[in-house]
Amino acid sequence: MPRHRADDEEPRPRGSARLVALRLLGRRDYTREELRRRLSDRGFPDDEIEAALDRLRVEGFQDDARAARAFVRTATGIKGRGPLRIRQELKARGVSAETISAATSDLTPEQVAHAIDLILTRKRITRPIPREQQQRLFQHLVRRGFPADAVLKALRGRSED
Repeated sequence: MPRHRADDEEPRPRGSARLVALRLLGRRDYTREELRRRLSDRGFPDDEIEAALDRLRVEGFQDDARAARAFVRTATGIKGRGPLRIRQELKARGVSAETISAATSDLTPEQVAHAIDLILTRKRITRPIPREQQQRLFQHLVRRGFPADAVLKALRGRSED
């Protein structure tokens, strides 16, 4: 006869916290805080989670700095996000301020300008840019995390061409 669990019984996670975390890390790099949240959501006790995370860090499987660098590469190269939004998202992922600073230190003003230009090119912006379109583009690019002065400079450059 199949055993039915009581309504107040929590489902048992499959495997250990370390094994589940390793499966997650097999797909992409996660920050310590992201792994903590995911393991907690799966019902693992806090002491088991902390022990597993400590062991994974010591073994080199989990590294916040590596996860932050990977996130920066993806956010800038694929998703077209600016440095302000990247910093905000890394903070939300539980990355320390020092690690965020180190991971985003390679983003030069030239790279930011190039990223803005790529977005404008993908959007097939005509020249000169009409005033109302400039306002919409400004708001769009600032929401993507680009500094306002870099956006203004790029839009002015496109309008003067």
